[in-house]
Amino acid sequence: MIVFSANADIIYFKDGMKTICQEKAWEENQEVKCEYEGTVISYQKKDVLRIQKIRTEKNIETSSEQKPS
Repeated sequence: MIVFSANADIIYFKDGMKTICQEKAWEENQEVKCEYEGTVISYQKKDVLRIQKIRTEKNIETSSEQKPS
């Protein structure tokens, strides 16, 4: 069995828009930062309503057995 971990954060804005960060989002000074495809994107903290943290693990069964022919 293999366990995959999926991490993503969602930034919700006061105007109703949202951004899904592939890695994490965090607050720093007066900005909210988001990791996306190896780049850090910054948003003004005054425009952000909230940050939702998503942490999940998926279990995938694997087998090396082959069915008889």
